[in-house]
Amino acid sequence: MSQKVYICHTYYHLYTAILFAYREYSMCEKISKAVLSLHVTQNQKELFELKEVLTLNIGWLEFDFFDSYSLHMQWKELDESSKNKWGRNEENPYSSFINAILAKDIHIFTSGLLTQFILKQANKVNLIADGDYSYTYIPEIPEATKKRVSKLGFFEPYFLSPKISKIYNQKPELLVQELQNKSVQYSLNELELSLPKMAKENVINSFLESKVNFNKGVNGTKKTLIFLTSVLALDGICTEEEEVAAYEKVIAFYQAIGYQVFIKPHPRDKGTFSKLTVNNVTLLPQYLPIEVLNLLGEEIVDLLLCFCSTAVNNIMFAREVGSIFEQDDLIGDWKVAFPHVIDKHIQNKERDY
Repeated sequence: MSQKVYICHTYYHLYTAILFAYREYSMCEKISKAVLSLHVTQNQKELFELKEVLTLNIGWLEFDFFDSYSLHMQWKELDESSKNKWGRNEENPYSSFINAILAKDIHIFTSGLLTQFILKQANKVNLIADGDYSYTYIPEIPEATKKRVSKLGFFEPYFLSPKISKIYNQKPELLVQELQNKSVQYSLNELELSLPKMAKENVINSFLESKVNFNKGVNGTKKTLIFLTSVLALDGICTEEEEVAAYEKVIAFYQAIGYQVFIKPHPRDKGTFSKLTVNNVTLLPQYLPIEVLNLLGEEIVDLLLCFCSTAVNNIMFAREVGSIFEQDDLIGDWKVAFPHVIDKHIQNKERDY
């Protein structure tokens, strides 16, 4: 059997790959490989330190981290004959990544351009759906996106690619009819629950270097809230000043009604969270996949709150999960909804107290 290779683009992907790989290891003691592509805005020093910790703690998975965008920009300059030699040259810093793409048993997570780039190079792949948006495809790429990535040439609805053998997903009923024959259902929470105690501890210790005290929450002396930041300014929904002000307003409200607040910065956040002036909050690691807290095995916080995140779909560690953007807001213009959603959320909560 060939080695399973997981191509990841986010920390959540990496966490999911760890769970998939353990299932494989428990059945045949076969070590898989995870390749995490680095986003150019991420703290690469921090990421490589994370790799060292993961390598030490996670014995059932090998890890490689690469800047896949830089790799692609070099790759596209080569002619076809040069690509084979370049990728197999052991002195090439990207040779391991190229070989991973060409692996026989490759699993890739849905991540837009990276996924489509890999589909152009690989022979056959298995796809792991990520988030609700993964269950649909857009035949017509928005013009703004097309301009931004026109040099990459990725405009086909890649979910329909004949190179995709299987699509692992948690919501098969949402897949379009053309993809039903490739559907393989899985449950992230079942994978988490199947980890033995020692493996859970190893994963937790990899992403949380020091123990975080959530003990005041869930029937303790104080209610606890984990607030997931977004990248609202980065995605063009508001200015950075407006985003910071929004966070501070939400945090101040929950502190005023008795919550101890923990902040989990979004992985793509370039430092907006560091401009907050609120006091008495605990900062969780930016690279922490929030689902890791499921492995603690109990409800440890009273509320997990975000503006909008599919992370809430897999949460077991919070008594309640909430989104500031409600369903009606999400189907409209987010820029129009943004100035009003916080006041509406606070008003709704005030009625509960």
